[in-house]
Amino acid sequence: MFPTGPSLAVNVRSAYKTYDGTNYILKGLNLSVAENQIYALLGPSGCGKTTLLNCLLGKGSLNSGLVFLKHRKISDVGYMPQNIALHQELTIRELFLYYGMMFNINDDSIREKSSFLLKILELPDDKRIVGSMSGGQQRRMSFALSIFHDPKILILDEPTVGLDPMLCESIWNMLRDMANHGKTIIITTHYIEEAKGSHCVGIMRRGRLLAEKEPLILMEELGCEYLEDAFLQLCKVDKHLSDDDDITPELAYILPDKRASSQTVDYNTSFSTHRLKAQLTKSCWMLRRTILITLFVLVLPFVQISSFQMATGSDPIDLPIAYVNQEMPYSTYSCANVTNNIYNECFMNETDTTNVFLSCNMLDVMRRNKLKMIEYSTLEDARRAVMKNDAWALIHFRDNFTLHLSTKFIDGKNVKNYTIEMANVDAQIDQSNQLLSYFIKSKILQTYKEVMGEAFKTCQLDNSIARLPLKFMDPVYGTEKTSFRDYTGPSMLSLTAFYLPVLYTAAMMLFEKDGGLLDRLMVSGMRFSEIATSHFIIQIGFILIQNFGTMILMYSGLFFNSPFEGSILTTYLLLNIISLVGMLFGFVLSLLSKSQTDAAYFGIGCNFLMKFLCGMMWPTQGMNRALQVFSFFLPITLATDALRSLGSRGWGLSHPDIQLGFCTTLAWIPVLLVVSGLIMKKKKNWYE
Repeated sequence: MFPTGPSLAVNVRSAYKTYDGTNYILKGLNLSVAENQIYALLGPSGCGKTTLLNCLLGKGSLNSGLVFLKHRKISDVGYMPQNIALHQELTIRELFLYYGMMFNINDDSIREKSSFLLKILELPDDKRIVGSMSGGQQRRMSFALSIFHDPKILILDEPTVGLDPMLCESIWNMLRDMANHGKTIIITTHYIEEAKGSHCVGIMRRGRLLAEKEPLILMEELGCEYLEDAFLQLCKVDKHLSDDDDITPELAYILPDKRASSQTVDYNTSFSTHRLKAQLTKSCWMLRRTILITLFVLVLPFVQISSFQMATGSDPIDLPIAYVNQEMPYSTYSCANVTNNIYNECFMNETDTTNVFLSCNMLDVMRRNKLKMIEYSTLEDARRAVMKNDAWALIHFRDNFTLHLSTKFIDGKNVKNYTIEMANVDAQIDQSNQLLSYFIKSKILQTYKEVMGEAFKTCQLDNSIARLPLKFMDPVYGTEKTSFRDYTGPSMLSLTAFYLPVLYTAAMMLFEKDGGLLDRLMVSGMRFSEIATSHFIIQIGFILIQNFGTMILMYSGLFFNSPFEGSILTTYLLLNIISLVGMLFGFVLSLLSKSQTDAAYFGIGCNFLMKFLCGMMWPTQGMNRALQVFSFFLPITLATDALRSLGSRGWGLSHPDIQLGFCTTLAWIPVLLVVSGLIMKKKKNWYE
């Protein structure tokens, strides 16, 4: 059996610890802490004190050696980390309530303990926000939480750093009183002289314990008046040892008893409703305390959808278009002076066509289509305006344009090439902006179609004569007025449903992780499943509200009235599944990232990846073939296509394309769960 001794609360034997297989942090360390005593662990930074404490708590495991704790229940162990590790947004009272609920302490006991600790540790009013307290006050608060549940073994890592001498003395008096009442305390400190108040000191250097005795006895044996002198004298002796004397590698894997195993804090507790309640209550407090951020997160999807709907899809207006109309001489005659036009006189009147000028009608229609038509006297001036970016296109009407156009239709197959050329409308467009150039081309074609249609109607002829030999029938799905916004709207809805949970989940998990908060919670018994469940409940509330609101915003006739022919319930369900995948992806990000900054960079990169490769900004059919295959397996590519089909085609769950959108998105849930499990298994202390 493990040699514990009848009065030992903590016992470490032949402890070896290395992270890289070469450099040992602990080198055959032996440590014995008697029950009901204060054990002060002294040593310079980097000597292995924190590593040893982690091994005592079960946060890390030894490469070789054994650790034994007499009291292994989580409720029997109190821990104060070197970092303050407090929720800065909560009040003192809320923190006491949070930890009280975590350890299932009743309300009366919580109030009684809080009142005592506030007084003895000289803490501010319990309504004080922790983040507004001084560093010393926060450290005292951290100490108060470590002893709040009345543990039997107390492990304190640098508890008196930054505190004034009077308060340090008060804390040491409290520790001695606790030891007299059956508590075992292990404390690390840089203040060597204060360790004289302990029952035993252990002096560490280079991963080994140089001495382990009562302070006064150690000082007497070394002939020192001060404990600090005794510490320095032991370190000087140890300094003369070579690195080869520190450790014998072949002994690093010899256990004192092969039948024995380490017995540290037992974290194998079942899922607890009182800890879940504590986590949910804390989350609600923090949401209320950071109300502006909460409202921002809640409202952000509506702002994104609204700004997208208002900023995209509408026709550009007031685009400057240069024109030269040689049918109407620039200096002597203008379209404003025209008294007759196609609406009251046929342009193919062979006896008199001088009062009908189709160029004027076309220019008038373009102006009504909100194009800014700018007249120039010569082609050179107009072309120069386009080159200088004063105009996006140049339109040129030749001499007697209407007359030649009339002749073209009257002569039919006998028309001369010269007449055909003179009847053309010449257009030169700046093609540097594809969308604008496409818009200008379509407006010119629409203008020609409208003007010629009216012209032939006035001539009592079938206006189909002027139409291109191509007839577009009624659309199978959608309408002829379908815009680019109608194509990209479901993409924005899908991306918003996915990306915001990614950011929120990663931010919240890393918020707990930063500063040792999550580390402290796990040591206090909070299970990851309880933290994840609490976060899931809060996040689901946000998701349900946001997705329902964005659907109303986009598809309701009260707002943007985007085309929607499908099932509201099916669409809402698909959006919530997309958000769930986003939540899980955000959790994976939090496991892979060391800080919120890392997660933000990674998340932004993934956001752009989704935009470009999931068919949001451009159809996947236009991608490189290899990218099309890659895009197919991304979490929201087919889901976005399904949203489009639900909206514009009215398909339901019975359609294979909608089923495929659901299936590919749902398939990511087990994938992300497995990835999360593998990361957590590989990174044992992923929460640090």
